[in-house]
Amino acid sequence: MEERGKVIVSVQAYLNKAHHLLIEAEDLANQGQSEARKINDGCLQALVLLLQAFLIYKGEKNTEEESIDQLFSRCAYLEEDFYNLEEAIAYLTMEDHHLTAEEIADQIDAANEVWDFVLGCLPEKYHL
Repeated sequence: MEERGKVIVSVQAYLNKAHHLLIEAEDLANQGQSEARKINDGCLQALVLLLQAFLIYKGEKNTEEESIDQLFSRCAYLEEDFYNLEEAIAYLTMEDHHLTAEEIADQIDAANEVWDFVLGCLPEKYHL
């Protein structure tokens, strides 16, 4: 498989995992707020995958030990419009394990905002 084909498959795999995590978080949220920790974890994992997918698309290498802040900074360096996501990223990474149902919904909305933005940066052939 040519290099570009490998990149497409890799980006799609990351997006597929992120999509699965976001759907799972939404399903848990619909069941009630007792799953706040799992929802938060799912949103954070999806966020990491989305940032990594964008970096792969741009031809960048990913390392497992990079923090969300480091990934976000690298993405923003490559695409200045990423700075429009600062508030959503900050909301997703805040340390609060006792979220209300409304805050859980806001967190899922923030993750979906990142999803929409990253997909908007990618050509359609990368979309699921």
